[in-house]
Amino acid sequence: MIDMLAGPSAAEMAVFPTRAVELADGQTAYMFTMFQGRGCPTSCSRASTSR
Repeated sequence: MIDMLAGPSAAEMAVFPTRAVELADGQTAYMFTMFQGRGCPTSCSRASTSR
């Protein structure tokens, strides 16, 4: 597990967990989980993940 930091400013950083998982064929999958921040409407949260 690798903990990353993200936020709108240095003073508002939050930790989000990431994981590197070995796949059966020897490749690696990198997964992360982000949470919708306070004050960020659903449209804001979806826009940041739809790319």
